[in-house]
Amino acid sequence: VVGVPKISTADTTLTAVNTLGQKVSIPVPQGTMLSIVATGLHSNSKYWPDPYAFKPERFFGEWNQDASIPFSAGSRVCLGRRFFETEATAILALLISRYRVTIKEEPQFAHETFEQKKARVLKTKHALSLT
Repeated sequence: VVGVPKISTADTTLTAVNTLGQKVSIPVPQGTMLSIVATGLHSNSKYWPDPYAFKPERFFGEWNQDASIPFSAGSRVCLGRRFFETEATAILALLISRYRVTIKEEPQFAHETFEQKKARVLKTKHALSLT
């Protein structure tokens, strides 16, 4: 998908920064057709240093949630998002169950017991839900 078409439901104003670094206001009348170009957003070096490099760690910690819209945005977001997230979790669980996964020994964690290491490695911040 090159662009996600959207229609402005009310008069609004977009604020942007031009090539000279000046803040500009762009009036958007109700009924204006807009297009969100996700590939442009996802490869914008303003939000993603080295945007074309494969760096999954860029999503660890703090990052601008508005700079990534893999499933579109707004009221017409992709209906299959929750299904994909659940399916991806199931596939990862299946892969992990068929292979031996080991944890690299690191000096800073040498003092940990097995239970402490297990708690650290398996600690999650987010859970997937179908609701």
